[in-house]
Amino acid sequence: MSVAISLSYVIGQPGSAVIAGIIAAFIATVTALICHEMGHKFTAMRLDYVANFKIWAVGIALILITAAATRG
Repeated sequence: MSVAISLSYVIGQPGSAVIAGIIAAFIATVTALICHEMGHKFTAMRLDYVANFKIWAVGIALILITAAATRG
């Protein structure tokens, strides 16, 4: 997902800038995703619901397809 989002911003840049841009986008995307999902978990816990994290392959595929199709 990070690569799909960052490619539209780094195309035409020198090689090292592309790598740095992709790494920065990856770190930002992972940080935002973790904070977002933890917000769901803490809200559920506050409302006395059980909250578990599970990797959903279809969801990951949809994120990647959407990010690539819309350029982030």
